[in-house]
Amino acid sequence: MGIPLPFWLIITAVTAYVASTRGRSGPRWFAISLFLPCVALVAELLMPRLAKTGVDALVHPDLRPCPACNQSIQAAASRCKHCGAQVEPIALRGRSGWVARMTADTTQIPEV
Repeated sequence: MGIPLPFWLIITAVTAYVASTRGRSGPRWFAISLFLPCVALVAELLMPRLAKTGVDALVHPDLRPCPACNQSIQAAASRCKHCGAQVEPIALRGRSGWVARMTADTTQIPEV
C-alpha cells in the first residue's frame, strides 16, 4: 500500500517550498521528493540554511549571513540576533548591486 496521490503531491510541494525558503533549489527538491517524498522533506529540514545569493540577495539587499551561525541578519548590525556573535557592520549607503572599476590613461592628452 502506497501513499495516496493528493498527500504525495502535497508533500512534494511542501518540500519544494521549504527548500526555496532555506536557500536551496525548489524545483530540484521537488523532483527529488517525487521519488522520495518524506525522506526528501526530512533531509531538507535537517540541512543548514544557505545564504541568499543571486536574485534573492538583490530582493533583500539589507540582509547578510552571520559569519558565525549563517542566519540572516541586518547588514548594518554589529551583533547577531540569533547567536549573539560580534560582527563587523556593513554600511549600505550609496551601495548598488553592481561593482565596476575602470581606469583611464591620463598620460595622453588629446590635441584639440
